[in-house]
Amino acid sequence: MGNINTPGSPIDALRASGRLPSPEGVAVEILRLSSKERVSNAEIVRVLQADPALAGRVLRAANGAALGLRQPIASLADAVMLLGLPLVRQIVLGFSLVSKYNNGACEGFDYRRFWARSLLCGLAARRVATHLNVAAAEELFTCGLLSQVGKLALATVFPKEYEQLLLRHAAAPQAVLGVLERECFGIDHTELTVAMLRDWGLPQIYLQAVGVLEAPEKTEAEEGSRLHLVAHILHFADALGEAGFGDEQSASGAKRKAIRLGLDAETVDELGKNLHEQWTEWAPLLELPPLDTALVNEDRPEVAARRTDAVALRVLVVGDNPAMLNVLCELLNFAGHTVATARGMDEALAVAVKSHPQLLIADWDMPGKDGSELCRALRASDMGQSIYMLIVTDSGDEDHLVQAFEAGVDDYIVKPLHPRVLTARLRPVQRLQRLEQERERHVAEACSLAAELALNNRRLQLTAMTDLLTGLPNRRSALDRLEQAWAGSRSRDIPLSCIVVEVEELRSVNQSRGHEAGDALLRHVAAVLRQAARQRDAVCRVGDQKFCVICSNASPAAAGIVAERLRTAISASPFQFDARNLHCNISFGVASMEASIDSSMELFSKADQAVETAKKEGHSASRLSLAA
Repeated sequence: MGNINTPGSPIDALRASGRLPSPEGVAVEILRLSSKERVSNAEIVRVLQADPALAGRVLRAANGAALGLRQPIASLADAVMLLGLPLVRQIVLGFSLVSKYNNGACEGFDYRRFWARSLLCGLAARRVATHLNVAAAEELFTCGLLSQVGKLALATVFPKEYEQLLLRHAAAPQAVLGVLERECFGIDHTELTVAMLRDWGLPQIYLQAVGVLEAPEKTEAEEGSRLHLVAHILHFADALGEAGFGDEQSASGAKRKAIRLGLDAETVDELGKNLHEQWTEWAPLLELPPLDTALVNEDRPEVAARRTDAVALRVLVVGDNPAMLNVLCELLNFAGHTVATARGMDEALAVAVKSHPQLLIADWDMPGKDGSELCRALRASDMGQSIYMLIVTDSGDEDHLVQAFEAGVDDYIVKPLHPRVLTARLRPVQRLQRLEQERERHVAEACSLAAELALNNRRLQLTAMTDLLTGLPNRRSALDRLEQAWAGSRSRDIPLSCIVVEVEELRSVNQSRGHEAGDALLRHVAAVLRQAARQRDAVCRVGDQKFCVICSNASPAAAGIVAERLRTAISASPFQFDARNLHCNISFGVASMEASIDSSMELFSKADQAVETAKKEGHSASRLSLAA
């Protein structure tokens, strides 16, 4: 795998886009703290307390049945102490990414299946590591969970292009996905995954293991070494995760891969069965659905028909009738929607603030406060303005319905509930959500295009203002900078000086030693000037053999000192080419801003004339002349 972190590489462009999946807020701070050599539990607790949702996940993990606790843990400090920083880190990182990127604009990318498979891989890696007595079992869970996050990143940054790429891959499954990705984006999901995990501070050994996830035999590590073992654990866990979808071919492949780890077929079967138990523990923490729902085969005809032209919604169902709630939840869950429930108005408002539903289905005739009060309360809030409200009522009475619509209701359904009628009533809100998603996608595409154009314009601007041989600002950039410095010095009444440097024998060097030697000489002079100049001075290349140093806030005396320092540095840095010293004369001319000089160009010309004076006055290796 090549170096993808060099300047101008695809990963740099992706980072510059600002759209790579990344943890936010508290998760970022937890990652930062965990990278420190010493961090106290108190610091971790203080940060976690800023996000009640994340704090709740940590407490739930600490109180999990697998931990075998007799007394429930209510203190966040106790939970962090019990779990340890590596496990807290993985809960925070995993929950942050899963909750933020559980859907997206790439319609061909199955986000639910991606995270389900990722969790299975993480659980399998941890289980195998524990079975083999590898100390880093919890870290391997994180690696497994995030081992293919590069796919999510490509789907997030390039939703339309990646959808088309996935269709091409589905039409020709013999093609290697990574090859298609590199052809389209200049980078594949494995390279991108490694770069992202490096950015998030995962240790180098796991970066190397993830880098060879799909072909661990490519690792150069000695067989039996820690890297060799980790790479094959992740490779096997990845296969076991795929086998969790009921793929018999993947299950057979997993057993073959287990041989490299010294695991027999019976152990592999036991590990596979154990995944369901672990899923029950971890899926709620990462807000994933039950295993049989998360791993449903979307290619089955009945499932495809159920989801044709449909949009999964976040639904809040409110009512005090358990039978009605159960029926609605069953129908909505089967249709692929995410459902939350509440028994009354106060609970409904609290759940709505937490879950941000797109659709509210409320029983209009609840005892005490009825549905009209709930609808009015929600409509009075900013959050409630965008919620589509559907009421369930016993009556289609005209006055009754007018009252409901005046309270802010969008539609109604009459009891008893019929699945086909409910499906029809959901279509308007699904259509609105689909239009909203398309609008957001168009906005994202426009922002992406604008960012790409700005990035390209910046690159073109830098190219137009940079000397390609030395990397210094070119003549155009130098004259612009000198003009800006001139204007600033005039307005603030501070001195300004200009130094012109000429490499005299460049032409003879090119003729006698070749242009390669001449280019090397210019790069050498440029490097010495840049290193010896003051930090605020601008060193530029203004001609084939001339350089210019713009010295802001430098009096004639100060400019003379700078020029002498440059001359001394040049003299003390002999240039060698093909293991032989190459002699040449380099002349310096200095000019400073004074009343008789009317423009920045005249100041530059004065310094240029001083160079000619220096050339006439002596034959030393480095000559210096101050303009009169």
